[in-house]
Amino acid sequence: MKISMIGLGKLGLPVATVMSKHCSVVGYDVGPIHADFPLKATISGCIEDSNFIFVAVPTPHDKDYSGDKPTSQLPPKDFDYSIVKDVLTKIARYKTPDQQVVLISTVMPGTVRREFSPIIPDIIYNPSLIALGSVAKDFTDPEMVIIGSDNNPKVSQLVEFYKTICGENVHKMVGSWQDAEITKIFYNTYLVTKITLANTIHDVAQRVGDTNVDNITNGLMYCNRKVNGPLYFTAGLGLGGPCFPRDVIAMNWLAQDINMDYDFFGNIMGIRESQAQGLAKKLCSYGLPVVILGQSYKPNVAFNEGSYTRLVGHYVSELGSELYYHDPLINIEHTGNEPSVYLISYHHDWLNDYNYIPNSIIVDPWRKNLSIPNCTVINL
Repeated sequence: MKISMIGLGKLGLPVATVMSKHCSVVGYDVGPIHADFPLKATISGCIEDSNFIFVAVPTPHDKDYSGDKPTSQLPPKDFDYSIVKDVLTKIARYKTPDQQVVLISTVMPGTVRREFSPIIPDIIYNPSLIALGSVAKDFTDPEMVIIGSDNNPKVSQLVEFYKTICGENVHKMVGSWQDAEITKIFYNTYLVTKITLANTIHDVAQRVGDTNVDNITNGLMYCNRKVNGPLYFTAGLGLGGPCFPRDVIAMNWLAQDINMDYDFFGNIMGIRESQAQGLAKKLCSYGLPVVILGQSYKPNVAFNEGSYTRLVGHYVSELGSELYYHDPLINIEHTGNEPSVYLISYHHDWLNDYNYIPNSIIVDPWRKNLSIPNCTVINL
């Protein structure tokens, strides 16, 4: 295996150095670089005979968007991809069909397809989950390896390559370009949200008084089933039930009462309502009566207080569509016999025996890939 690394900066150099311990590596950069592997003076010379050509050049933000001064008042702005496009254009002139280009620089969702695939159609997007100061360690022992392509068969070779670097057991998220782009950026966004929540807890604790914020966060830190575990991290319906909505609504009151300077809790509820309205618009868009299967707030329970589907139903009615519920757990029965749009709230046990009206549309926000005879299933 021979590897080329185009771009030997804060990311490319330590990554290439790790790779050089496992295979032959050649590097290129526009500036003077000291490295423990061969360097070439041109891109064409660097990529000659390489199996994989890794690209780790900057995708800078505008200097005013660095985060070291206020930015919330500025208009949103994407990264600058001109350096990547210039490098890819040069690579495209010299690479052979057998050589594979792998981009590891961070980009926004949709960028590879829009900006880079016209230059190199089979490009693989492979962003690294690293932090400056520990790049080599993070690259060798990552939480996961992210690989995105447009059904490129050489992905399997890249997976095998990473096994030599990271071992057999590291999780590998293999999907489309967009899957990889969104996974990378939301990995960082998840961490940002976690930091923001911890500091929001601190703000609340300070204003309420007589509290020890470390006591609070340490307690939450050890909740490994729900808070820090996989539960509640499957995209589907929004938060509901007798606790979640009311607690966040009450926290919005508390935040105002203790003079918080930002609307963290109000924004959560606003997002919840916006997402419910968006789902209602989807259901109404088919021009059929809407039947919501399940008014309970979670699977196989007979409680509908704070139900997210009741919120969705509110917006369905507001949009003017006929609305019905069916939920045997709380004695609500729909007996209509005309084609409808069915929303599966949760995959309740009673759904296994439910008879859908032929020519209906079944909307499943949980994407279970159901097969319903004579009906169309939409996996959201």
